[in-house]
This record gives sequence, structure tokens and C-alpha cells, in this order.
Amino acid sequence: MKHAITWFEIPTNDIERAARFYESVFETNLWRETVAGVPHAIFSVEDGGITGALVSRAPTQPGSLGAVVYLACVSVDSALERVRGAGGDVVMPATILDNIGVIAAIRDLDQNTIGLHAPIHRLRHEAQTSA
Repeated sequence: MKHAITWFEIPTNDIERAARFYESVFETNLWRETVAGVPHAIFSVEDGGITGALVSRAPTQPGSLGAVVYLACVSVDSALERVRGAGGDVVMPATILDNIGVIAAIRDLDQNTIGLHAPIHRLRHEAQTSA
């Protein structure tokens, strides 16, 4: 198995509101598509990357209970600032984990808990370029 995760879905009650939130936090565009009659807002990734979507359908419901998906970002601190500006909440501040990188957790507008992750190689690169 190359990747443990191949696709993820984040439940929402309002696909456009949720898409605007994530577009603001990650400074990206999500593309809208209807798949099997279900509206999706899909995250863009580079070739070979793993992606997923915001979805609004039964049986999933948004909320703070359940699994946490970690989404990649260049700078966790910058993303946390944008979370606050977009109306979300910080659940866990930026935390450095040896050999893993920086992680944090947020609560989006639908009360989903979402993890943020900047891999360790980005930390090493940032330290080298700032020295």
C-alpha cells in the first residue's frame, strides 16, 4: 500500500460556506462538482497527491466527534491566523513533533475538528533559509 489514505470527505451542511472557509484558510481554490447526485467541493493537489472533498449527504454529519483528517499546509502558524479570520476556532495550537513536523487542530464552521500539518522537511528548509 503506497498511502494509507486515498480519499477523504469532510461533512458540511452548507457546501459553499464551507468551501469559502477552506479556500481562505489554505489560500487555494476548491472545484465544485456533482458526483452521483451529491455536490462536492474538491481540494486541488499536485500529481500523485491525495485529495478529498467537502460533501453534504447522509449518513455523514458535521461535528466535533469522530476521526480527524490532517491537511497539509506550508505554514501552520499562518494557516491558524487565517482560520481565525475566516470564523473558525483553534482547538490545539501549533505544536512541534520531532521527526513529524508541526501540527495543530482547528474547528471549522460546521464544528468539524480538522488537523493542520507542515511536514518536518519544510521545517528544515525554513530553518536553513532563515539562517
